[in-house]
Amino acid sequence: LDFATQFRVVPWNATPGYVGKTLAAADFRRFELNVLGWFAPDLGKPKLNFAGADYQIGPNHTLLLVGEEDAIERFLGQA
Repeated sequence: LDFATQFRVVPWNATPGYVGKTLAAADFRRFELNVLGWFAPDLGKPKLNFAGADYQIGPNHTLLLVGEEDAIERFLGQA
């Protein structure tokens, strides 16, 4: 998409500092990021689960993050 060239979508494995928090408490928006959904370990085909504000981040969950390139880099640098 021509209008979205500065955005990235990346998978991110939850780190201990975020495990157990809800999306609201994790406050990814302070990094100018949004969560598209999450995956849990699965032996079959991975399924993207949608996450609301009350979704609690699990220890083996992979979140699908979207944001501008520099916002992603800032977040990954501190997470």
